[in-house]
Amino acid sequence: MSARIVPFPVIPRRSAPADRLNAALASLSAALAKQKAEVASWRRGLAELGGQLRATEAALLAHNDALGTLKQGVATLHDRALQLRRAMPDLH
Repeated sequence: MSARIVPFPVIPRRSAPADRLNAALASLSAALAKQKAEVASWRRGLAELGGQLRATEAALLAHNDALGTLKQGVATLHDRALQLRRAMPDLH
C-alpha cells in the first residue's frame, strides 16, 4: 500500500468571481473527501500491518520456545552420551 498525493484543484479563470469561488469550494470539498478516504485507507493498512506484526511476534515466540525445548533435549542426550562414553571407555 502506498500513499497517493491528492493534487490541488485547478480552476479555469473565465467565469465570474462568485462562480469561481463556488467551483473552488466544491473542488476543495471533493479533494478533502478524497483525502479523508485515503487517510482512512492508510489507517486500515496500518492496523492490518499491526495485526500481522503481532501474529509474527507470536509465531517467533512459539518458535523460540520450541528451540528452548529442543536445546534441553539435545543437552540431555549429550549428557547421556558422555555418561555412556565414561562407562565404556574402550568403545571410542
